Formats: sequence, structure tokens, C-alpha cells
Amino acid sequence: MSRMSADIATIVAGIRRGELTAAGVVEDHLKEADARNPEVNAFVTRTADQAREVAARIDREKPQGLPLLGVPFTVKDTIQTRGVQTTAGSLLLSGNVPEVDATAVARLKAAGAVMVGKTNCPEFAMDIHTANRVVGVTRSPLDLSRTSGGSSGGDSAAVAAGFGVFGLGTDYGGSVRWPAHCTGITALRPTMGRVPPTGMLPNSSSHPAKPVNSVSVRGLMHTLGPIAASVADLKAIFEVLTGTTAAPRDADRDPLDGLAVAWMDGDGNIAAHSDVATAVAGAAEMIAGAGARVEFCRPPGIEEAAFAFREMRDADGLVDVERLAMGREELLADTTRRWLERAWTATVAELQDLTARRDALRADAESFMEDWPIWLLPVATIPAFEIDRDDPSYAQPEFEVEGRSQARDEIMSPCWAIAVYGFPAAVVACGVSAEGLPIGVQIVGRPNADEQVLAVAARLESLVRAGTEVGPYPASDSR
Repeated sequence: MSRMSADIATIVAGIRRGELTAAGVVEDHLKEADARNPEVNAFVTRTADQAREVAARIDREKPQGLPLLGVPFTVKDTIQTRGVQTTAGSLLLSGNVPEVDATAVARLKAAGAVMVGKTNCPEFAMDIHTANRVVGVTRSPLDLSRTSGGSSGGDSAAVAAGFGVFGLGTDYGGSVRWPAHCTGITALRPTMGRVPPTGMLPNSSSHPAKPVNSVSVRGLMHTLGPIAASVADLKAIFEVLTGTTAAPRDADRDPLDGLAVAWMDGDGNIAAHSDVATAVAGAAEMIAGAGARVEFCRPPGIEEAAFAFREMRDADGLVDVERLAMGREELLADTTRRWLERAWTATVAELQDLTARRDALRADAESFMEDWPIWLLPVATIPAFEIDRDDPSYAQPEFEVEGRSQARDEIMSPCWAIAVYGFPAAVVACGVSAEGLPIGVQIVGRPNADEQVLAVAARLESLVRAGTEVGPYPASDSR
């Protein structure tokens, strides 16, 4: 049994039966990080000593019934971790050591998972490429010339490189989905509210648990979510994060049998690269061939959803960042400064108008879901982009896609649209670009139908892996 290629179920079962030790599993992942992290740069802070102590205690005490027993994991550096520096990628928070874990982190630890480090992110998670002034740029382990995505790019790089079995990230406008797409792995943006949202930064609250401001746009659309190598792992993590156990599924019933699936090659406004559109079309064909009823169709108003996300995000302002930076603005990255210049703080009436528009778009989408409960669409309009050789932290302002220029943010339009709706969305690698880069697809479902989304994602993953490899790693060992 290979400890590096094992999934969560295999690791947990192996430790329970005495075929593996938690110390051995953790040490293998730490050694992989020793070897490759200098070039990948996934971590802000490594917690190797603490991980060894926890693993040794597991082997000594042999706790029973823990669903993530001895499984190494990473945590995005925008999420609070007790006693471990949490910088959110900003010099403003250098040396910040929280007193408590975020609720999600505490649940993972209580379930037996072993934290091996805090992973890199753009400053305050406000970019689609992971680079900052704290530790620099993170690169994709699949191709060091490419981005690992953002803002949970450290987690995606760590999982894809085998530094951890899974990562805990956050998703506002695509921050676990886009990195998974860039590195050929899986991710889940849960339905808003399914995972406790405490402990996410930036947050100027004096409360030690850092609760999200309930009247902010971030409070409406920002959630924690896992990144992993397989959908089975996502399911195991999701159950721990939510404190639920999915009802046993009829093993004889295929989740695709008779399922109505709408697929689309984008949000209807920003065009996807032909390689991306072809990969998503291929995923739709696979699902249709497995028994689903699949049609190319879009929900009414989806072409407005990404614009609504941008307006709401910008109107929310950056109050917490401004408060943290007051008098120390020179410590901010250039990208953050540009965000501050663009952001505006809406009045209560303006924010109510924006949220009313969002509610109307969501209502239309939910009505569409009565007939089409599952959607397939791209994660982004392009695969992982190339990092600038002269300045790896450079924020390329635009990309040329199918002969047209797309602004940096516009490539995320499919993710933004789903964030506005607040629907659950899983990402599965479904194809490869002409340059050999992985391409992911979003599987989107009804509010609180996260379990169905995961079931469909798992079935699609099995179809893809049975058909062909979708990246540089063998289909049975995506690390």
C-alpha cells in the first residue's frame, strides 16, 4: 500500500487495521514537501513538529471512530489556526497568532486530521494568482511555469504535489474552484451556510472567533470549502465540516439514471477558450452516455449574474482591510491598493437594490432548476495561465481568448455566476488543453443538494478516469 497515493478511506482503514501508522503517513507527506516545496512554494508556515506530535499521539492512543484519522491536511492562510501564524498573505498580519481555531479547522482536527501547514494565498485572498509580499509566488507542481490559481492556490499546489491529502480553502468568487481547475484536482464550494463561516480573514472584529459580518456581501457569498484529489475525499471532508453523514445511497441506482442535466459552454456573456468548451462538452457527452438526459441550455439571466457579483463585491468595499491598514498602507501589495481604489462603499439603499437584483436572479435560477436540477459549465474561460518570467507576482491585466481580449477578472465569470446564486458546486478534471493543461468542469446543484452534487461529480470522475487520463498524473494517483 502506497501511503502517498492513498485516499482518505484507505489511510483511515490502514491505520485502524495497523497496516499503516499515522506517523508514517505524515512523515511521507512531510518528506515530499521537503523535496518539492522549495520550487512550488505552497506554504507560508509549515507545522511539521506539531504534525509529528499529533501523529505520534494517534499511534499511541489509537482513538476509535475518527473519520479522518491520521490524514495530513493544509489550511489556507486566511483561515484562523490556534497558535499558528495566520497572515492572510499580508505584511499587515505578520506575526498574527490566533487564540482559537476556525470552527471548520477545529472540526477537522477533532475528526483526527493532522495539519501539516498553512498555505499561501494572494493578499487577503483578492487575486486569481497566488503571490504576495510575505513568501512570494506559488507555482503549479504540474508545470512550474503556470499559476496554481488563487486565492486558494497554496492548497491546490500542496494537494497536487502530495504535501497533504486535502486542503481547507475558501471560495468567494471561485477561490477553491479555479485552483482545482488549474492543478487537475477536485474542489467543493458548499451551499452557503452548510459550513460554519467563522475564522475567515480579513476581519477586523474583536471577537476571537472572527464571525463574518452578517450584513456584508462577503457574508452572503463567502464560504469555506475543501480541495482534494478525489470526490470521495471531498465527501468525507464535507461530512466532517458540516457535522452530517449522508444517507446510504442505493448502490444499484446510478445517480445519472434519468437525471436532467443542463450543460453550457459559459455564462452566455464571456466566451470560453475552445479547449475549455470542448472539454465541458465531452463531460456532457459522458454523462449522457451513462443515462442522464442532457441538453445545452442556460438558466434565464445567467449572463447578468457575473456582473451582479462584481457590482456587489465592489460595493461591499474593503472596510476590514482599510481598518487593518490604517497608517500602514505602505505594507499593502500593489494589487490590494488597486482594489481599494476601485471599491466603493454603498449606502444601505444601494446595497438593498443590489441584493434585490441578486435575489431575482437566484429566483429565476431556482425555477429553472425545477426542470434541470444539475448543471455543467466551465470553471473559467481559460486553463492555468503562464506566470510572468521577469516578475512572477505580476498581475497580467488581460488575456486573449478566441481572438478577443478578456480582462483579468472576466476569465472567472462562470465561477462568479454560481457564487451569486449561492448554489453548491463541485469541480472535477474532465479534459486537457492542447498544451497539456488540465481543464475542470463545475457540477452545480440546487441549494442544500450538496450530496447530490457530490454523487454526480463522483460518477463523472469515474467516467473520465475510465476513459483517459486528464493530466500528468495517472488517473489512479493524482498526486
